[in-house]
Amino acid sequence: MSLLAPIRVLDLGGDWGGLPGKILAEMGAEVIRIEPPGGDPARRRAPMAGGVGLPWTTFNLSKRSVTVDIAAPEGQAMLLDLAASADALIESFPPGHLASLGLAPEALIRRHPSLVVTSLTAFGQTGPRAGDPASDTTVMALSGLMAVTGFAGLPPLRLGVDQITSLAGLQAALGTLMALYARGADGLGQHVDVSALDAARLANYREPLRWEFQQAVETRRGNLARRGKGGFTSTIWECRDGWITWSASDDPKRARSLFDTAHAEGLATDWADHNFGAELPADMDQARIDALETAIAPFFRRYTRDELESMARDKGWILIGFLDMAEAMAQPQLAARGFWTEEQVGHLRLPVPAHPFVTSTDQPGHRGPAPEPGADNDTIWGALGRSPQELDRLRARGVI
Repeated sequence: MSLLAPIRVLDLGGDWGGLPGKILAEMGAEVIRIEPPGGDPARRRAPMAGGVGLPWTTFNLSKRSVTVDIAAPEGQAMLLDLAASADALIESFPPGHLASLGLAPEALIRRHPSLVVTSLTAFGQTGPRAGDPASDTTVMALSGLMAVTGFAGLPPLRLGVDQITSLAGLQAALGTLMALYARGADGLGQHVDVSALDAARLANYREPLRWEFQQAVETRRGNLARRGKGGFTSTIWECRDGWITWSASDDPKRARSLFDTAHAEGLATDWADHNFGAELPADMDQARIDALETAIAPFFRRYTRDELESMARDKGWILIGFLDMAEAMAQPQLAARGFWTEEQVGHLRLPVPAHPFVTSTDQPGHRGPAPEPGADNDTIWGALGRSPQELDRLRARGVI
């Protein structure tokens, strides 16, 4: 049995809220995407493949779709009827928009007391910014994450791809599940208010703590990382055919093992007698760290990524090579866990990632393609008593 069967979720997620519904659908819930007549405009957002926007396709796998104009009184009545059969509703409209249609979360819950309503927005339902427009980058900038990302003396850097909406989507899925769990005790639904800014601040947990207890702000240091009370250690190293990650502030026994291997090859000889257990790199000043790293760098440049990884496995070093996107997708670890499957998107078959966990009884993952707009209109609206003739009239009037 699927983990969340027979939970039914209505997904009005829009641009910000597609991920939580996808997560719940992959865990076995029946997730019904509510779209305006003609389909969500986000379906056409680039990049495109097979005539379909890949972002929309990615976040709407495993869902069903009905179309309805919730701005029309008849459409609002249809949504309210459908909500009677649902366990949860996820929405990402600007605060106050649903209320202007008579569909405020509180009103939905009063009408259907067991319904969980999750609202996912950039800044949440309250506060001075609640109604402001936002993008992934603007929320990232406000979170403080960009203040510690990049290199000293250069502008802040955004993360390479949109991340904040995904972080918020994870929190929305978690909040929905927690509210459904609580409903099991008292039978009552509740409103879950998720802020993408709050989710992003939670991801940047170290610097707020540093400021709180030390009144210090870390400067941007690129690929260097502060460890302990000493200076900054390198985390990225060049090797013969690319790059690897390793830190001199690793466990003393592992650091000793790596330097012993280098010594045996005539490298880093000045550190042959260094007691890593007595003087950790994390406690060295920057000049000592720089000398240590200058001594070990030629060792990495002597070998390929695969050769260094092989040594790391044998000797217990925490060292790994960087992969490009094609290599990352093809790595045996993901294949061994059945991470990639294929899905038809238009005339293309595209790789689709699985859910990142399995259980002893179920393997969450996508359970079908992203639906065509209104693909389930006849089935779902028909189950609520709408005859084929009535549905035809609603289509002709632009309600569905």
